[in-house]
Amino acid sequence: MHLRQLIAVQNNRGYLRTGVLMLSRFEKQLFGLMTGAFASRALAIAVQRDLFTWLSRGGDGQTVEQVVAYLGFQERTSRVFLDVLSAIGLLRCENGLFRNTELSEQLLVRGRIADQRGAVALFDHLYLGCGTLEHTLKTGNPASREYGYFFGAGTGSYPDDMDGSGFAPALLLGEFWDFSNARHVLDVGGCLGATAHALAARYPNLRVTVFDLPEICERGKALSKQHPASDARVTFHPGNFFDEDYPHGVDTICFVRILHDWSDKEALRLLEKAHAALQPGGRIVILETLREGSEKASLTALIDLLMLLISPEGGLRTRVAMGKLLRTAGFRRVRTKPTAYLYSLISAEK
Repeated sequence: MHLRQLIAVQNNRGYLRTGVLMLSRFEKQLFGLMTGAFASRALAIAVQRDLFTWLSRGGDGQTVEQVVAYLGFQERTSRVFLDVLSAIGLLRCENGLFRNTELSEQLLVRGRIADQRGAVALFDHLYLGCGTLEHTLKTGNPASREYGYFFGAGTGSYPDDMDGSGFAPALLLGEFWDFSNARHVLDVGGCLGATAHALAARYPNLRVTVFDLPEICERGKALSKQHPASDARVTFHPGNFFDEDYPHGVDTICFVRILHDWSDKEALRLLEKAHAALQPGGRIVILETLREGSEKASLTALIDLLMLLISPEGGLRTRVAMGKLLRTAGFRRVRTKPTAYLYSLISAEK
């Protein structure tokens, strides 16, 4: 409504009262949606500066002057920045001292078991593609080919983004699936080895082979030295998982955040190759974000929107659609269970 229209109806008290009620009822929700980009970017900058780790190790809190000195920002801008972080629940200020909230202490501090700093960095990077969202919605195609991984044009930053954000998926995979009876796991599309090393560290008798593109495997081998407890039991098999046979001799094949990148036809091809590589009784274990049915919307729709921006044919699937693909590929005893953080674990047997 324009100001002219507002003036024209100002004597209609009931009409104006309805407007005030609607503002009061929905203003926080709408304001949060409109300013979400600001909050997300403030979070990303705080993570880039490792502010929450610094505060966690700072004892009983830090004064605004100490925080300003640490950040290296201007005092005026720092105060606004700290206010924003406090308003969105990441900091608390008591008696002039800034401390982490429980959320930031548990999820945004370096070295915590549920550290999500890598995921924050990933989404901050992916947010750049939102400027082309309308183009994608009109054409059905990503406007950017930054993730050449999906277009057969190199890997770009994809391996680093996936590995950096892979801590939670690796944690959930090891927690919600028992690998005690597995001897040799194949991690298809395992990037630089984050999941492989997490599983090998948790299960001392387990061997894990990462199957990914040659340039990714070379980097993964070099990084394995950072994991002395599991280095000897994690190997890398270079190749294209669409064009080449999967290594045989494994009893479990994992797909962690892989299948949603590809069309149903391509995903089925990957599952059929996995089925061919396994002996009878072998298991396939998939960790994915699943989409709710068409009549029940959820926040997973935002991940679907993200896939439109970066992948030409990728997208989330429902539990039913995932089960259908697995059975078509020849698997049986398909089971699905929710884990945490929007992920579900899907398992099946050859």
